[in-house]
Amino acid sequence: MDNYIENKMNVFSENFTPLWVDMLEELDELYNFPKNGNFLDIGCGYGILTNMFKQNYKYSELIGISPEKDIIEFIDSYYNDISFFPYKIEELTQYKEHFNFIFSRGSYRFWDNKLIGFKNVINSLKKDGIALIGGGFGNNVQKSRIKQARINIANALGKNNGKEGSVPYPTREELVLILKKAGIENFTFTPDDYTGLWIYIKK
Repeated sequence: MDNYIENKMNVFSENFTPLWVDMLEELDELYNFPKNGNFLDIGCGYGILTNMFKQNYKYSELIGISPEKDIIEFIDSYYNDISFFPYKIEELTQYKEHFNFIFSRGSYRFWDNKLIGFKNVINSLKKDGIALIGGGFGNNVQKSRIKQARINIANALGKNNGKEGSVPYPTREELVLILKKAGIENFTFTPDDYTGLWIYIKK
């Protein structure tokens, strides 16, 4: 099982890391996210993005969470100086006002209870902390690069392994209702011309 997980992780890393580098550069230009303090990656998958944050910034603590227990157990021993836990965001109640920066790419459409999820996000942020929750690759990444990366992954791992999931993202209107119910008032969305949708939350 470990060899299978490591192989899949390496395939995704090889194909998506160059795209994520450009994605993060654009998001940082838009939002100037914190470069130190405590960092949380929700829906961390294989920990590839979490590790990119560790390599590029000076966080004192990095935590990644995902409900996929087998993957979490593997990457927790694979990466140094990052703690990974098999939690859903709905279970994350122990980090009250703990994180300076909370990040999540592509996971929030899969949250079982988005209201509780966003409540836990805002409760886990320190005062003046920010969260970026969203999806897409941004305007710096051409669609042709995304398509080729998915083809490469599918060829390496088998049909469908490189596709985005079929679960749709909530609309902006649905998100506004959820965020306000969660008690989050200080939020904005990426501009209309941005490829993808990210929610910027400030505590």
